[in-house]
Amino acid sequence: MIVNYKNPHKPSNCNLEAENSLCLNAAWRDWFRVYVPKGSKLVESTGSEVKLTSYEESGKTVYEGFLTVRPLGIAKLKLTYTLPFKLEKGSPLPYLIQKQPGTEDDEYVIKVSGQETNKFILDTDKILNLDL
Repeated sequence: MIVNYKNPHKPSNCNLEAENSLCLNAAWRDWFRVYVPKGSKLVESTGSEVKLTSYEESGKTVYEGFLTVRPLGIAKLKLTYTLPFKLEKGSPLPYLIQKQPGTEDDEYVIKVSGQETNKFILDTDKILNLDL
C-alpha cells in the first residue's frame, strides 16, 4: 500500500514580525493510523518519521506513525504487509477510507497493480471493494 500525501499550497510567510500576514500554510505534521485485517503482518514500511507502532484495536491490526508534508511537497508512506488469509482470485478486498473531520475536497486516486481503478473527492467515509 502506498499513500502519497500532497500539500498543494504555497508556503505562507510565518514570520511573527511580518505585518498583515497570516500563517495559513506551513508544514503539515500528520499522525496517521492504517487499519488492516486483524493478524496482518508488517513486512516493510517507509515514510514514517518515527518507528511504526503496531497494535490491535476494534478487531483490526493498526499501524501508526508520523510524517511531515512541506508546502508544495509530497510525503510518501509505503506499507507492505501480508494478510492473515488467502484472498481467492476474483474475491474483492473491502477497503474503508475514512474522511478526516474538518477537511474538504481531498482527492483520492486508487491504483491496484499500478492501474487507476477509482478517483474521487472524499466527502464522507467510503467503502471500496478492490479486485486484487
